[in-house]
Amino acid sequence: MSDTWSLLDASETEAAAFPTLAAVIEAAGELAAPPNRWREVRIVDRAGHRYYLKVFHRTQTKNRLRNALTAPRCTLDADREAAVARALSSAGVPVARQVGVGRRGRTSYYLCAALEGESVASLRRDGRWRASDDRDLAEFCGSIAAAGIVLTDLSADHVFVTPDGFAVIDLHNGRQRRHPKRREWVRMLRRFARSVRGLDVSRRRALRFVARLLDRGGAGGQFRAIVERLPPFDTHGRYDTGQRSARYRDRNPERAAREVALLRRAWPGRPGDVVADVPCGAGRLAPFVARDRDATWIGGDRSAAMLHEVLAVDPNAWVVQCDTGRLPFPDHGVNGAVVFRLLHHLERGAAERTVREAARVAADWVLVSFFHPISGHNVSRSLRAIAGKARTRHTLWPHLIRRWMRAAGFEHAHFVAESPYRRDLWIGVFSRGAPRHR
Repeated sequence: MSDTWSLLDASETEAAAFPTLAAVIEAAGELAAPPNRWREVRIVDRAGHRYYLKVFHRTQTKNRLRNALTAPRCTLDADREAAVARALSSAGVPVARQVGVGRRGRTSYYLCAALEGESVASLRRDGRWRASDDRDLAEFCGSIAAAGIVLTDLSADHVFVTPDGFAVIDLHNGRQRRHPKRREWVRMLRRFARSVRGLDVSRRRALRFVARLLDRGGAGGQFRAIVERLPPFDTHGRYDTGQRSARYRDRNPERAAREVALLRRAWPGRPGDVVADVPCGAGRLAPFVARDRDATWIGGDRSAAMLHEVLAVDPNAWVVQCDTGRLPFPDHGVNGAVVFRLLHHLERGAAERTVREAARVAADWVLVSFFHPISGHNVSRSLRAIAGKARTRHTLWPHLIRRWMRAAGFEHAHFVAESPYRRDLWIGVFSRGAPRHR
């Protein structure tokens, strides 16, 4: 099996250090990030400098078709990464410096120099990102599209802040197109939104970012049409304006009564349990948990306005402002955790993180609600999606939630629904030991 190896923007020192693909592979060290079945990234340290070797174990069939049918035309993922990086660099968009590209059998390799600095996502997580930086970030992301490159998987993890400004990495899914299509803008913005979800970005701030990015990318006139196709950026910020939180507390009493009846059927707890209700909203489950179930209720929500509504009714209520993906409770710190009417707002990755976090803090049981894919309601939502409308509600299969909970140590599960397969709301109950019923 013969290797191919081509040096790109390599210095004389790098040419001597990486003369062949075999030498590059031998120099590769530990993984830089968790791998997946298609690719991995390894660290290469040489002469006081750091490089990253992207190893594409094989190119998926869909990528081969895309690489053959769209520019820059090539065969393998590593070639695509190199070609997109070259196109961006030629247009003045900073990227990680290319060192070399090669192939061994079905596996392709791309070597680049490490960027100085940190990713935008890392700076946001550590609280070192200023709101005023959003403008420059939006301008940079828009400049990528203005340069004729579509990066539909652009994320805050892929944009770095270097001493010289912004730079972008992870380019193998890019394509050249003078004007991105509307669906490509939507896909890119959905991906970017997922990368900053849970990092305290308000809806208003997100919309300003989107408007500036689209304007810089030449799609400012499509702002409304694109935003209408995006899912809600958050599930709490909309209640922090006007009187929405108060209206939410009292809305749809008939549905609330049906849901409480469903909770009674499913409830796994015992009198005296300490129960975390996250997100608690305006506290509509508090009377049921405290009085009907004789348990201690603790409410957590990201929305300060919602927590204000809880305290307006019961000034002595135990509440905490928090994110469901990072609960401020120790491992097994409460008897049970309730995640009610949230998961259908979240895409799958965020839903899994929320469920796993609830499992972490619950010593005995977890109760979660979700929307089942087989229902009359979901049929109508699917038709809306086909018509180009944003899918604002997400469904989950019971076996998927069961798998997440089993990985967290919850072996026992049962499910209840008000009207199975007609209405979409289901409840899953999971326990660590033998099932608990009152």
